[in-house]
Amino acid sequence: MSGKVLLEKLSFPKKILFIFSLLIGICFWSNLALDINPWGTRWAYPLVFIYCLILLFDKSTEWKSYKWEFAGVLKWTIITMFLSFIPAYIDWNQSILLSLQASIKYTWILFIYFILRRWNICTSYIMKYIIILSIIWVIIEIGQQFTYPNYWFTGRPDEGYGIAERMGLYRFYIWGVDFVMIAFAYCVGLLAQRENKFSINLLCLGTIFLIGLLCYCSRKHIYVSLLTIGIVSLLIKSKYRNLIRFVFALLVFAIIYNFYADFAEMNEQSIEAQGEGEDFIRFLALDYYLFKFSDSPLYFWLGSGIPSISELGRVNTYAMDVLKFYRADIGIFGYYSLFGIIGTLPFIFYIWKFLKNWNYIDLWFKLFFIMKLILIVFDFWGNWNVGMMAYVIFLYMLELNIQKNKGQRVKT
Repeated sequence: MSGKVLLEKLSFPKKILFIFSLLIGICFWSNLALDINPWGTRWAYPLVFIYCLILLFDKSTEWKSYKWEFAGVLKWTIITMFLSFIPAYIDWNQSILLSLQASIKYTWILFIYFILRRWNICTSYIMKYIIILSIIWVIIEIGQQFTYPNYWFTGRPDEGYGIAERMGLYRFYIWGVDFVMIAFAYCVGLLAQRENKFSINLLCLGTIFLIGLLCYCSRKHIYVSLLTIGIVSLLIKSKYRNLIRFVFALLVFAIIYNFYADFAEMNEQSIEAQGEGEDFIRFLALDYYLFKFSDSPLYFWLGSGIPSISELGRVNTYAMDVLKFYRADIGIFGYYSLFGIIGTLPFIFYIWKFLKNWNYIDLWFKLFFIMKLILIVFDFWGNWNVGMMAYVIFLYMLELNIQKNKGQRVKT
């Protein structure tokens, strides 16, 4: 086993860059005053420039001592995003410069994986900040339930949407739920794997993040959160497992008791709405982006490209504003419509690599993997910056975990 040890803290400039990148990625929790675009911010340009300087001039070489399972996946993803200028130019006559600018806004997040690898920072340091961001996310999500109609954080600022209401709660669509899912999986996964020591901190944090995910008021997130609780209850190793199972059972009972009627009504309305239902709209959007958006032979291989100020942008705006078809609503199929099968294959390869290394991966990574895999058709991380940021940071920590369990590292 290698004696090389990961860093447990960053220098002040690196810490500031890391925290600032996180905050830009989650749009400062969808702060309305800052109005940061989750699909591509102007901050991408200076951040990519800084990242490239670090990668070019930081002479750290320790990261080269290890096998990195997912580096090829991310390099492939970056390349295919830039290659999307080809169909955008040929099929839609979109300027190559505009396409490259749009690609930078999509790819800046992916460079963070390589920055973390160069810095050689440990998982516990990263998780500290993810947990802090997630706690603030939960506080905002719950706090605005009491301040409404006054609110300052929402992922849907368009007045055409307003603030939807589900299960007796307001839906603010605050960016950052992917990080809350990581924090939730981390807490309950570690809690389940501890055999002789009971952690009240992990239990409390896991409960806080579960409540936050429930207040997000998304059926699919509620399903996967409860599924995760079920998996953890079955796999828990602690000698206090009966106590933990009892607490989990109380939580689930409280959820069902307080929200079952509203949740059942929400499902019934979704089914009865038929042509106007959310799920039916998803089906129409799927049909549109798979078969009707473009008849070019390039569409299957490279997608349409990233829309900008062009005919492609106008068609894309029409699809969203008039037809109400959103790529984000159809998960990985929406991503496919942008980057084609060549751009989608890296994510399929990621799934294969994860399953290949299954026996070398700790439980909490598996829990998050399962949660996101179930949501891949509805809430695919590649469709927005915050999802991509959670994905690449998760991949970095996953790499460290695999390296540790294969005996390459002392700790992660």
